[in-house]
Amino acid sequence: MLVERRLASPARLGVISGPAGSGKAVLLAQCHAAEPFAAWLSHERADNDPEKLWWSLIATLRTVVGDFGETYRTRLLSAGVGALDDVVVSVGNELAERAIPIHLFLDDAHVVENVTCGRSLLKFVSELPGGARVTVASRASAPLPLARLRADGDLVEIGGRDLALSTSEAHRLLTSLDVSLDEAHLDLLVARSEGWPAGLQLAGLALSRADDVGLFVEDFRGTDRDVADYLLSEVLGSVSEEERDFMIETSILSRLNGDLCDAVTGRPRSAERLGRLERSNAFVIPLDRDDRWYRYHHLFAELLAAELHRRRPD
Repeated sequence: MLVERRLASPARLGVISGPAGSGKAVLLAQCHAAEPFAAWLSHERADNDPEKLWWSLIATLRTVVGDFGETYRTRLLSAGVGALDDVVVSVGNELAERAIPIHLFLDDAHVVENVTCGRSLLKFVSELPGGARVTVASRASAPLPLARLRADGDLVEIGGRDLALSTSEAHRLLTSLDVSLDEAHLDLLVARSEGWPAGLQLAGLALSRADDVGLFVEDFRGTDRDVADYLLSEVLGSVSEEERDFMIETSILSRLNGDLCDAVTGRPRSAERLGRLERSNAFVIPLDRDDRWYRYHHLFAELLAAELHRRRPD
């Protein structure tokens, strides 16, 4: 895939971010399997403690280099967060001395929200020697200040649009599920799903049981039982009750901006809320580069409208 080739670039940091079911974890695993010196860490909420984070990171690097960083672990235990900057620099120096092209993969980075942790990770990336790299996968936009790396060309970013399946990729997915569609219905299914991998997977499983695949595709909506269950649990279930109400109430709009949503909901600061939802990859899609106009993913918009009708039929 093109995105895999992009992540194989020599940039120090690769960032994969996308909504639930976008295939980012699969892509990360594929890239990990292709690397000869690869270390993997799946972040947990406990990693919001800088000491715990770096204890875990050093332990992860030791899976590739068995005796790596023993003195730094001791220093963290004795001096705590006060030794953090020194430890981060020392880890980079040791990687340079050993000249091992380690590729560190960090999954579920969105759970690490602590500012000190984010800054220490960015410092670590800036200290990496040539040949060493870090790739981060996150449901939300990566919790790192990336402007400098982006400007220096030392960053590869893969977003939800990059992870969307093309028609040919969707064809291969459906073929693996023993589903065959003519060109017109395949194009329609990809357009309806916007290439969303989980949506195509769920549609493919249902198509494998359908009596009339053409009719199924023509009727395929975000209210399809399997798709609706997924969106309710993985998307609406991952946001706050206030955000959930906001999205359901504004589902009547084909395009969203702050002022329009303020008027519909009767509550202020919708522009900020839209920005947060877009950055958290909650199926809110920007329509410009100025962060003014947005829309919901087609399937998600249909699910939201159904929820509005169920909750407030008037």
